Amino acid sequence: MMSPTEQKIWHIAEGVAESADLRLVRVRLTGGDTPTLQIMLEPVGCTPTHRLSVTLEQCTAFSREMSAILDVEDPIASNYHLEVSSTGLERPLVTPEDFSRYAPHRIKLQTNSSIAGQRKFVGILKGIDEGDILLEVAADAEVIRLPYSNVAKAQLAFSPEELNQALGLANLK
Repeated sequence: MMSPTEQKIWHIAEGVAESADLRLVRVRLTGGDTPTLQIMLEPVGCTPTHRLSVTLEQCTAFSREMSAILDVEDPIASNYHLEVSSTGLERPLVTPEDFSRYAPHRIKLQTNSSIAGQRKFVGILKGIDEGDILLEVAADAEVIRLPYSNVAKAQLAFSPEELNQALGLANLK
């Protein structure tokens, strides 16, 4: 869940991203005295099966525009570091829409509190239903329900073979 400050920044960043033909993926504010504001982007044409990267030039242009707006809006009370990046292959899943959009891909998910004695899950994402993430975790196709509100972090997960294929590499072991 995003803090009120992160939500305000998300609202600002979303407009900047859309005007640059980018999709906002994550806004995260971490750290103490001088926090880091991490903004993660992907190209609008990026799909679950066709991963694209944001270029350095796009990150730089977004960072400059975002910095200027944040200087005026001033949502962070202290000094901070702004970090703008692409998602990479193992893209984080943040919004409920991400959990619909990336079904049926393999994901890694960690919860804030224990569910059935565990906090870390790996499986095939089946979607989201009534606020619960549906995850196939067993070889017998058992689907469990994990409350979206209890998700600490989630991301796409690839096997070594899938990573090699995505990177266009020979099948390395």
